Amino acid sequence: KQLDDKETTLSSFWRANAQNYLLIYNVGQDSERYRGAYTGYVRGRLSSQGDPGYPDWYSSGMGDLLGTAMLDGDQVSLGAFIADHAYTLYREGRMPVRAVLGLHWNDPLFKSDQARRIYEAESWFLVRQIVIEGEHRAEFASYLSLLHKGRSASDAFAASFKVSYEDLDTMMLEALRARRYHELSIKVPDPSGPEKPQTISAEEMERRLTDLMATRRGTSDQSK
Repeated sequence: KQLDDKETTLSSFWRANAQNYLLIYNVGQDSERYRGAYTGYVRGRLSSQGDPGYPDWYSSGMGDLLGTAMLDGDQVSLGAFIADHAYTLYREGRMPVRAVLGLHWNDPLFKSDQARRIYEAESWFLVRQIVIEGEHRAEFASYLSLLHKGRSASDAFAASFKVSYEDLDTMMLEALRARRYHELSIKVPDPSGPEKPQTISAEEMERRLTDLMATRRGTSDQSK
């Protein structure tokens, strides 16, 4: 995020010397104040889960999705539209789901800034449709689980889905055209006493992400 052409970073995440660092610049009430830190941290965690780990589209999209988290009292809302990604999809076009699922960050295609923008936007919107809107949630959970067990992308897709890649493209296009979306609202439990941050295992993180994908979507209907 940049302000007034001065390249002021609102928030960011980086890793050095086996440590995680979050930088948050406290300026006003900008709704995207924490997005860079949240997005970078989630992407970093998902990308460091070892081979085969999570696919790049999922790490990218989930990072952006969780980057939209907003805390209001004891409620966390999740799923707001990311303006720059939405603009990319509406103005610059889409990338087929089959391509998104098969691409990796080291692909020569990403020498093009436009291709990278579209890929990141498409990954965000796909993960958002899965987690927030519940589109093919069970199928994608099975697909990701099979990938994590070492199955090839094509085998995992065939074993998990009863629809085609083209059907998923249609779902995505119709969702974009509708311009209606939900937000997920989660109540944060009140801790019984002071607790220190704890490091969780890769298995526990995967369980929590699976639980998030299975969470009932929010009931508020938002329009853009």
